[in-house]
Amino acid sequence: MRSKRLFAAAVAIALASTLFVMPVSAHGHHRQAQTVDTSCPVCTVEGCTETGRHSHDGNYYCGYDHADGYCDGS
Repeated sequence: MRSKRLFAAAVAIALASTLFVMPVSAHGHHRQAQTVDTSCPVCTVEGCTETGRHSHDGNYYCGYDHADGYCDGS
């Protein structure tokens, strides 16, 4: 009888611990560093009013002005 109670208590503790572990694991907690895409420079074509990523004569540019002169994805 004592072993049944011990087993039931162990199972109850294991199930209760999943209630606390599962929500924390679901969040992932992964940090991503912001990277600069040097393959997409800021557009320097005179008079261009395009926004976002676009192309001129087969070359791709970003229409937003970024601090380093390359698209940072923002």
